[in-house]
Amino acid sequence: MEVSPVLDFLKEVGVGFKSAKSYPPGHPVMERVIDVTMSELLRLYNICATFSLYFLEQTVIFEDERYDITKNAAILGLLEALRKNEINSLSFEPGVTNEDLRNLYETISASRLKVRQHGDAAAMLLSKGTKRIKINAVKFGIQTGKAKQAAHESGKPKDPGAVIADLRALKSLLEKGVGGSGSGGVGKGQGKGAGRGGSGSDADREHGDDVTVDANGVIHVKKSGEPEGGVTIETKQKFTQIITDLSNVAQDSQRPYSEAVARLLNALPPAQRAELFTDLELKPFVLKLFSTLDDDTLSKLLLNKIKGKNQDDIQKIIGAVGAEKVAKVAPSLQEEIPDLNTYLSEFGVLVGELRDKLEGAVSKDDLRATLKSYYSMLESQNPHVRLEGLKSLISLASTFVEHRNFDQAKDVVLRITTAFGQEAVTEVIAKAIDYLVGLYKLSKEAEQENLCSLLLEPFTKILGRGGLPAQFKRKIVRFFGSTNNPAVLPTLFSFLWDSGIYPDVRAAIVPFGKDAVSEALLTLKEAENPALRQKLVDVLKRMGKDSIDMLLEHLDGAEWYLRRSIISILGDIGDRSVVTDLTLYLEDVDDRVRLATVMAFAQLEYDDGLSKALDDASVEIRAEALKGLRKRINKEQVVSLLRLFKGRGETVHAELLKIIKEQNVPEAMESVVDYLHTLENRQDPAAKDLKEMAVAVLLRFDAQKTKSYFEEFMHSKDKTLAHLSQKALERINE
Repeated sequence: MEVSPVLDFLKEVGVGFKSAKSYPPGHPVMERVIDVTMSELLRLYNICATFSLYFLEQTVIFEDERYDITKNAAILGLLEALRKNEINSLSFEPGVTNEDLRNLYETISASRLKVRQHGDAAAMLLSKGTKRIKINAVKFGIQTGKAKQAAHESGKPKDPGAVIADLRALKSLLEKGVGGSGSGGVGKGQGKGAGRGGSGSDADREHGDDVTVDANGVIHVKKSGEPEGGVTIETKQKFTQIITDLSNVAQDSQRPYSEAVARLLNALPPAQRAELFTDLELKPFVLKLFSTLDDDTLSKLLLNKIKGKNQDDIQKIIGAVGAEKVAKVAPSLQEEIPDLNTYLSEFGVLVGELRDKLEGAVSKDDLRATLKSYYSMLESQNPHVRLEGLKSLISLASTFVEHRNFDQAKDVVLRITTAFGQEAVTEVIAKAIDYLVGLYKLSKEAEQENLCSLLLEPFTKILGRGGLPAQFKRKIVRFFGSTNNPAVLPTLFSFLWDSGIYPDVRAAIVPFGKDAVSEALLTLKEAENPALRQKLVDVLKRMGKDSIDMLLEHLDGAEWYLRRSIISILGDIGDRSVVTDLTLYLEDVDDRVRLATVMAFAQLEYDDGLSKALDDASVEIRAEALKGLRKRINKEQVVSLLRLFKGRGETVHAELLKIIKEQNVPEAMESVVDYLHTLENRQDPAAKDLKEMAVAVLLRFDAQKTKSYFEEFMHSKDKTLAHLSQKALERINE
């Protein structure tokens, strides 16, 4: 077993404890914490169906293993808080629900006074109706009801050389099949090295080089023939001893030993392999070996465990090798265990013959009877079992659709969507969505719009829940994007407000093309939020020609604010092919629309449109047009614009002065001087700024030609203009 599932679970309990101190039950934050805690709890259930956690001052005991938490501040803080309410252990049985976790958090975060009103923390939790989580149900020294010594220190790790020697001895025993009448096992008979006593050392000398370690720490086992018969007591004892020793080896050093044992096991027939594991305690190191077992060995082991009704061991094996592998080997056991399918379904393993029946007609009564075990899984208290039920039903519905049994598919899909809507654990929904994508695709290819709508239906309810994790919402967005169904667009566009998943939302929307443009325009009508508009522009830009055509189509006849927004978006997109269509809007009755058109022309660098806008009645629009031309206008064009000094609009005059200064147009000298005369004797702040700008422009021209003008203005009654002229002359004379 890896350390992380235990500590990860306790970290989440620590987070939940702190949250419960700050938020009331039912708050979205608490619901999200409970979902995460449940997902971590499921990881531990895969290791052990029933378990206890015992807390010492700086140590946590899980099963027969200790975890030092001195460097984990979060868990240390949790343990300190638990001790204040005299909570020394937590025990978990199968079937814990979200409500149980909610009650647990309420209990461990309660004040000491509130706890004492119930007697103690255990009684308080029980009073809330929680029976599958127990507080202080184990005493110090006992774990998971198996009388394990919690305080027992794991044996000291053996020297690597001694472990290698043990592996060699085990190899020798397996090859020779040590037996005899007193051994309790079946061996090869009296051949070379058979029997007990001194022959073991001879075998070691004879086969001592068959187990070696290379420079990289890899243990190599040479095969010297396949043993026959059963496994002797001596061999089983040696195997048990080695497994015990290897379980005490540091986690990060176990891999080479695990691979060596696996190679030894692979040299045995399946019957002998199964016999070695029969009475072996399924410690984490042993469970790692299960992934190396072949199907025959695994089926024999499962048969023994099922006959012995050892549910804890079965749960551990399924967690180690996976439900799919168990389902693969299960058919070989059905002769000896007729009700195997029903039994394994309780563990989330489905082995049915329904798929074979689909080739022919299946009545609704037959279908209902066959699916009974699948539907019951959806009612399980174990989220893992519910997930397996959903996955299996989705698979079956897909098969119905493939065989065009649409009525039967609909019955199953209705049950699937109901389960989705009722599922409280977001991780279950997220994992099931991966399988739902394929079913949706099949339904769409079969032109079953009703099934497609049904599959989308529960997500409206799901998304209405508060505090959903970003990763979960991202999963739904990707699923919706894969449907290519315009019906999901309102939901996808609603995610634009969620900045954390915007790239995924954009990627989901863009493939919808023209349908997405129409929805974007509806969104624009509802909100003028600048950040939202920026995202809409980004989305529309990535749609290319489709978005441009649709935007132009909606431009005519739209409300003024929508015309303005569409024109602005077209400017942001940057495709100059729209300039002819937009030129019409220089005549729009609304100043704001005309201004947006001029700003779009500036972005598109459409100078003809900007020049035309210089004759607009609005000063702001004329100024914006000048601003747009400023970077690209030449001196000749500047001269043609000097007429603007005679019109009204100081913002226009200011833009024109900036252009003359930047372009250094001497032909504008007389016009600037005349303009200064119009400002003379005005004392308002705007006039002062314009005088400063005009004097600065004149200083850019030939000093000999401008000197006389400054001397004239120095005697003006306008003190500001006289002062500016005096300063200008001082600069000229320097």
